[in-house]
Amino acid sequence: MSRVRDRTEDFKESVRVAALSHGYTESQLAALMSSFIIRKPSPKSPFTNAAIKTVELCSCAILF
Repeated sequence: MSRVRDRTEDFKESVRVAALSHGYTESQLAALMSSFIIRKPSPKSPFTNAAIKTVELCSCAILF
């Protein structure tokens, strides 16, 4: 299973650069950034983790 990298800061920086290049003011940029409040997903339950592992194992078994 591949690792997931949090790209939130990269996304915010890209939005900031694009907004400034389109002539947004600092106040407009602040309003734009506040609309992008991203919540972190809640932690998965042990049952969900076990179910995901089971599906991954089954899908690997099907491929071989």
